[in-house]
Amino acid sequence: MSKLANFPIMFFAVVMGLGGLGIAYGRFSELMGFGELGFIILRGFILAVFVLILALYLAKTIKYFSKVKEEFSHPIKVNFFATIPISLLILANLFQSGNALIYGVCFYLGVVLQTYFSFHVIAFWINNNLEIKHSNPAWFIPIVGNLIVVIAAKSVDFWLWYYFAIGMFFGWFYLA
Repeated sequence: MSKLANFPIMFFAVVMGLGGLGIAYGRFSELMGFGELGFIILRGFILAVFVLILALYLAKTIKYFSKVKEEFSHPIKVNFFATIPISLLILANLFQSGNALIYGVCFYLGVVLQTYFSFHVIAFWINNNLEIKHSNPAWFIPIVGNLIVVIAAKSVDFWLWYYFAIGMFFGWFYLA
């Protein structure tokens, strides 16, 4: 079997981690008065990593659709599909003051996908008899994405309260 067939959806978490580093570095360099060149290079690298992982996963989807379908119906792996919109939203945050086109594409596509995956995962939890052994921190990933929508937005709009409320409700519910 090909390595591509076993390429996991979890790789998008790499973009989330690098994106967090990029956001922190951007704020740090702003506070310390560093030039923007380092931040521009870092966010370009993070975007390139995202595009590479996305291309590999799309190739897997085309060539080994049954494997992707298997992951999408797995009680733990299904939660990692939300790392795609979260990665897009983190990229949008990185490009807020940079390229408006990249920001817009990442933000609005991320919002649409985040909304879908939130509903899908919550429905998955409700419709499947999940056993306690499946309970793990990965269940929190699709919910955190709703809070990232609020963070990635350029302005404060009334519709952001929906994402904030969903994130806080399920965050509290999960931690309780």
